[in-house]
Amino acid sequence: MEIQEYLRVAKRENNNKRPYLYVNAYQGKHIPVAPSKTVSMCAELAEKISRAYPGEKLLVTGFAETATALGALVASRMENACCYLHTTREDTGEGEVLYFTESHSHAVDQKLVLKGLDKAVEQADRLVFVEDEVTTGNTIEKLITLLEKRYGRKLRFTISSVLNSMTPERRQELLERGRECIFLHQIPPGYGIHTLEHYDYSDGQEQSRGWEKASCSLRVLHVPSDLDTRTVTDIRKLDQTCRHMADMIYQERKEDLKGGSVLVLGTEEFMYPAVWLGNWLEEQGEVGEVRTHSTTRSPIMVSRSKGYPLHSRVSLPGVYDRNRNTYLYNLAGYDAVVVLTDSGSEDLTGLEELTGRLSAAGNHNIFVYRWSYDEEYL
Repeated sequence: MEIQEYLRVAKRENNNKRPYLYVNAYQGKHIPVAPSKTVSMCAELAEKISRAYPGEKLLVTGFAETATALGALVASRMENACCYLHTTREDTGEGEVLYFTESHSHAVDQKLVLKGLDKAVEQADRLVFVEDEVTTGNTIEKLITLLEKRYGRKLRFTISSVLNSMTPERRQELLERGRECIFLHQIPPGYGIHTLEHYDYSDGQEQSRGWEKASCSLRVLHVPSDLDTRTVTDIRKLDQTCRHMADMIYQERKEDLKGGSVLVLGTEEFMYPAVWLGNWLEEQGEVGEVRTHSTTRSPIMVSRSKGYPLHSRVSLPGVYDRNRNTYLYNLAGYDAVVVLTDSGSEDLTGLEELTGRLSAAGNHNIFVYRWSYDEEYL
């Protein structure tokens, strides 16, 4: 997979700490993508990691919010991955956490939930972090310092990513401290950011300003309580549950999905089941074009200029918290939309506006599935 296929550079909105953002077109976050491309990219990274540590048991950790699906996809494609979890910005109510900050981000607070982690560390030989892009490694280093303080030197650490823009000197410094780096592509620091001054951001669209409450189906999926990837999760059990979910959704909505274009949309950190379902629908060969992406908390400038990756955005109240802003980029019209969320909020304001904006953009067959973490099953 060539880097030119998916690497894009975009301008962050009102962020002086790091004014640019690398947008991975195959990531399934900002840009609608055929989910098979996301899966293929992650499988390539998983193979590289597996070759490096064939005899080790790996605890895989993704980073919220953009690498939650990437981390799970990498873990699911490695036989020696014993379990998976990702960092979170949500208040999970799951007790003790390791708190650290991502200083350049739009939302600096990050947490790693400790529920189940002590046992997972006992079983693992190495903790593998998965990111879409690593610039300096400073954020991951903050978390490693906390983990070493808690667990001593038992674990070895690997920083893995699709893109790596660390200097050789920085990579060597980390290696000397026991942090290995594995990545698909190396890019120089600041790669492509000079192009951002050539775009006209005044013509960017705030899409679907007018909206009305949409007619849509809301279905609750009861899943085992230990399948929240914000805590340590058995990735095989999660994949099995995603398969049950896909079978059920397709049987319920076959006539709506068959033959047409389909968008499978995740919400914020809840990306993996959306990519999983989208890829499964592609594999069945009975639907038309399938695309997946998700809402995000990242405020990014949009532009119609040729070559710029994000040409429209929708601003929304969050489905997890109506008082925070979320965004949806490059929204298009499809024959059917499946929204997957694990928001347990009783306030449906964000979800109603999301479906209303989808409808205003020309999407009229909208089906919402909410994962509810409890002891029941699909």
